Order: sequence, then C-alpha cells, then structure tokens
Amino acid sequence: MGFMVKKNQEEVSVPTGKISLTLHEKEQFESQTVMLSGHGYVRCVFKKCTVVVTNSPLMIKHCQFYNCNWRFEYDVLWGNRGHTKLLKEIIAMIEGGTVKDVSSVVH
Repeated sequence: MGFMVKKNQEEVSVPTGKISLTLHEKEQFESQTVMLSGHGYVRCVFKKCTVVVTNSPLMIKHCQFYNCNWRFEYDVLWGNRGHTKLLKEIIAMIEGGTVKDVSSVVH
C-alpha cells in the first residue's frame, strides 16, 4: 500500500496507504498557519508557523521546523496504537526540530 500524492496533477505513490495528498517539495513556509493533515511535505522548511495536526492522513519527510507553535485537533481513541504512535513521532520531531519521516493513515 502507498499514499497517492498529487504532484502537478500527477499521482505519486508513497508507502503506507492509498490516500490522495497534496504534495509540497522544497517549499519554505514562514509566519503562517499550515495544515499538515491532507498534505505531504518533502524537504520543506517551516519558520515561525502555527502547525496544525488533525486526524486526517499526512506525510512529512526530511523537513525542518524552527520556532513553530503546534496545534493538535486530534482524537486519541482508546486502544488505537496508531494514534499514540503518531503523536509520539510528532513530539519527538518537535523536540528535535528536524524530521526524517512521519506519516499517518490513522482515522
């Protein structure tokens, strides 16, 4: 299974599920609110952004975050290890500022 990521009206397969995401590559985001969910980010830089995470699928690969605030609009369902796994990955990413690979197909 793999994410189906839209890139210039093409779909690119990325491991973990069959879901369509909007792809952002090598983009820089500064002083804006950015929805991670529903998007795939590859080698992007986020500076002074408010980063929003919801239960919708997302993909982050080799991105950097500097001085960002994080908003979680996220339901953690009892017994669903996928939900807690994603939150742990994101918190580790926040503490380190750089992430190699985070993706979610958890609903």
